[in-house]
Amino acid sequence: MEYNRPVSKSFRKALLYALLGVFLVLGTGTILYAQGYRFDFATMRVKKVGAIYIQSHPKDADIFLDGEKREESRGILSSGVLVQSLFPKTYKVELELEGYENWRRTVSVEPSLVTELNPILLPEKRDIFSEKDAQNIYTFQDGSVVLKIGGKIYAGETLIPGTNVVDQSADNNELLTSDSKGNFYLIKLSAGIKPSAQKLASAKSYILDTGSNQLISYSTAQVSLLEAGKVPTKIFTSTKSQIVEAVSPASGLIAWAVYDAKYATSTIFTYERLLGRVSQIDVSLPGKTYKMQLSSRNILGLLQDNAELYFYDLLSGTLEKKSENVRQFSFSPSGAWTAILGEKTLEIYSKDGDYVRLNLSAYPYINSVSWYRDERHLLLNLGSGVGLLDFSAVDPENIQHLANSTNAAYDTEGNILYYVLDGKVWSLTIPK
Repeated sequence: MEYNRPVSKSFRKALLYALLGVFLVLGTGTILYAQGYRFDFATMRVKKVGAIYIQSHPKDADIFLDGEKREESRGILSSGVLVQSLFPKTYKVELELEGYENWRRTVSVEPSLVTELNPILLPEKRDIFSEKDAQNIYTFQDGSVVLKIGGKIYAGETLIPGTNVVDQSADNNELLTSDSKGNFYLIKLSAGIKPSAQKLASAKSYILDTGSNQLISYSTAQVSLLEAGKVPTKIFTSTKSQIVEAVSPASGLIAWAVYDAKYATSTIFTYERLLGRVSQIDVSLPGKTYKMQLSSRNILGLLQDNAELYFYDLLSGTLEKKSENVRQFSFSPSGAWTAILGEKTLEIYSKDGDYVRLNLSAYPYINSVSWYRDERHLLLNLGSGVGLLDFSAVDPENIQHLANSTNAAYDTEGNILYYVLDGKVWSLTIPK
């Protein structure tokens, strides 16, 4: 005879507790998984994971982490790849793509954070731009290149007056040259047309004003504006102090420094073209100003001969001492970033307050820095060549070597690096 035996109370309790336990374990595991926790079998511990987002140029490169190929798919709305569920540690990231050099980077992954990488893959092949050995290379926004060969300056195959390039205007396609006799020449460069040259009146130096079709001439005693076919206009005259060789033109504004040898101080003046007005910055700076640069956000950088760097905000009228022991500084094209190269450090500031500081004990060979077009990288003069640094990952291993030459020029628009090596001018087209 078969019959249903009643389930005991103790069994029902045990079953209920078991189901509750399974629910708690699975529920807790699901919550922990959703919050980014994973079980690390290497350490037998639960850890919070991170990720690496990789957006390479060009895309479609194979991705390897610690030698293991990853097969993550690319997002629908993004060309990048998100490598997820990575335990916190340091990884060796490598990218491979046929026709390009392998890209390597040491990357630290932190819990709950996504490390962003923007690798730039370099072509394996470099092209010969010129068979002639050049002392200097000058690039222009329209893609034209001017070379100094054998002490003479050539635009293509055309010899142009002068032995030195003093200044160049990317937007107006103009070149300012000088020769050993102190003569200055204004060269008009136009694609497909033979360059034209105009000899200028005597002056200590000239500056091309990119904000207008005027020239700025200055001596130790005066600053003048020159426009084609018109009499020069004096905008400033100094009788006691010396106008130093630091004039920084920008759209709507001209700035210069006047050095007072008696007090060993510099005073900064500005000229607003629209109003025709000269203004003086109230505060005098110690020492002689020998470099000025105006950012696109109206910050005037002033580097003194005592290696002190000052920033003057033209809108608010405030002066700030930014750094000491400075060798060089450079504003990014958008003005969003500033790179300051010191004796022992490389400091990078953003307008939003982000800050990166590199100890140059690991970079003793960096002589100068300039901005790469994406403003995520810096071009470095390494003493023995040119390198590319992603300053979001500051490690000596993370410098990409571009060329075994420091005689180089970077074309921002074409994203091409020109450099001299083995008696020839080479071009390296970097993927955009």
